[in-house]
Amino acid sequence: MHLKGITDDFLAILHELYGFYYDCLLGFEANLIRFENLKKNGCPGKIIAHGSPDDPNTIILHKAPINELIDRNGNAGLNVNQLRGYMIIMISEHWNNKIRMRIAKLFKKELNDIRSYIMGDINKIRNDLLHSRGKANKSASNKIIKFEKESMIMFDEEVFHIIFAEIFKYINKLFEQEFGQKGYTNNSFNQHAIQQHLARKNVVVI
Repeated sequence: MHLKGITDDFLAILHELYGFYYDCLLGFEANLIRFENLKKNGCPGKIIAHGSPDDPNTIILHKAPINELIDRNGNAGLNVNQLRGYMIIMISEHWNNKIRMRIAKLFKKELNDIRSYIMGDINKIRNDLLHSRGKANKSASNKIIKFEKESMIMFDEEVFHIIFAEIFKYINKLFEQEFGQKGYTNNSFNQHAIQQHLARKNVVVI
C-alpha cells in the first residue's frame, strides 16, 4: 500500500479520537451544571449500585460526595485530565500495533527505524500513565512534551493540542523525507473538513 493510504488511516483514527474527546468534554460540562444544581438543592452526593438498596447483596459500584462530582467535572478536573491520558494511550496503541509496522514494511525497514520525537514522547507518556501510576518517569526525558520527574502527568488544553499538531507535522515530514513534498497541505485530520466548513461558514477555532 502507498504511504498515503497508511497515513490516511492514521489521520482517520486521530480524527475519531478527537471527536470522542470533544463529545466527552461537552458531557462533563453538562454534568457540572447538573451537579451544581443538585448541590443547590441539598443533594449530598451520588451512589451507583448494581441492585436494590434493600438487597444486602447489592454491589456498590461508585460513591462520591457532591463536591467531588463538581470538582472532577470542571474544566481542569480529574475527568478531563484522565480523558486526555486515555487519548494518548489509544494513539500509542494504534501507532505501535498498526501504523508503525505498516510503514516499516512499506519502506522495507526495521520497526525501530520508524521513529519520531513526538511518537517517542507519546510512548513514554503512555508507559508512565500505565506503569508509574501517572507519575512522570521516562516521560521526564521527552523531547517535545516534557514533565517534571516524579510529578503527576497533567495535560492542559494547549499541551494536548500540541501533541496532535506535532503528529500531523511528523506525518508530513515522512512524505518530505521520502518524496520531497508534503503529503497533506490542508492541515486537517479530516481531509474534507476544510471544504465542508468553508461551504457552511461554521468554522470553529479553538
